[in-house]
Amino acid sequence: MTALEPFHLGEIYFNTRKIFVDQRLLEGGVRLATVINKIVELKNHKHHDDDDDDDDDLCAGTILFIGVIFIEILLAFFGLTYYLVRRKLSQQRLAENPPEYYAINQVKE
Repeated sequence: MTALEPFHLGEIYFNTRKIFVDQRLLEGGVRLATVINKIVELKNHKHHDDDDDDDDDLCAGTILFIGVIFIEILLAFFGLTYYLVRRKLSQQRLAENPPEYYAINQVKE
């Protein structure tokens, strides 16, 4: 197999590995929830209650939150782009080489 050949993931392989992918997605969600909880903790920290200085600077928690949201949006954009490109290439391949279907009693020569 070379990098130029199309890669087809078998259904059996996909079904046996789906459990691991689901587990990794769940772990990623837990890590993201931990980060968001820490951001909320920092946001509710006492230095936000001080009205003595009129500084409008962003605190570390807000910057972290903005960074995490930006990364999530970026990952979603790249994932969607990858999906759409793969879908279009798959449709083009099917248009160029349509599958041949035969009746049960028909034999391919």
